[in-house]
Amino acid sequence: TVLFHEEQKEALQRRENQDTGTFSLLRELDIFKPLKNDELTNLLTNGKRKMYQTRETIIKQNDPGDSFFLIEDGYVSIWVEDTSTKSNVKIRVLERGDFFGEMSLLTGEKRQATIKTESDVEVFEIEKTPFSEIVLKNPEIIEKLTKILTDRQLKNKDLLKQASKQLMGTTREEISSTLLR
Repeated sequence: TVLFHEEQKEALQRRENQDTGTFSLLRELDIFKPLKNDELTNLLTNGKRKMYQTRETIIKQNDPGDSFFLIEDGYVSIWVEDTSTKSNVKIRVLERGDFFGEMSLLTGEKRQATIKTESDVEVFEIEKTPFSEIVLKNPEIIEKLTKILTDRQLKNKDLLKQASKQLMGTTREEISSTLLR
């Protein structure tokens, strides 16, 4: 019984330490800076911590989505389908403190990209309902997220164009070298 009690205490301490780390990450994000501590605590209480192994897909492009993710540990890559080549293009890598999935959460549109893990990853997922409650009380969050959304969409389009050009260049070179052999 004593051993079981000690294991419970250790598990609670680990959870408390994780929550403290997540709280700090949330507090550091520009979009959440206007929030009061109790509002951040509400997000923390209603969110879910999820673990993924290397090379797992967290979300898929064109799937519905009503949550966003904060990366607590590890690396994920963003992949977008290039409609001109019908291939998936890796446009960016995100790390601890970065977030993704906010576009679908805010706009109600389908997921704009596929997110794959580059390492073992721990994320904190915040769903629409608790997020909406916070946003209704803090409209400045929408302003910040709108700017982030616009910046990301422009950056992603530029990155996709660059990656597509590289892919097309590589493909042409490969075809040329194959034909000349």
